[in-house]
Amino acid sequence: MTPVADHRAMAALAPHATLIIVPDSGHMTPLENPKAVTQALRSWLEIPAA
Repeated sequence: MTPVADHRAMAALAPHATLIIVPDSGHMTPLENPKAVTQALRSWLEIPAA
């Protein structure tokens, strides 16, 4: 829905932001690529991989 370039620009404005591009997904990222979403959330929450 929003071009990646726009997300990169928004992330550049937030010094503590981390932009994660999830491959093979779009509007329903948790359903389309749940492993990548889980990995990103675990990293953000500092939970080791299972």
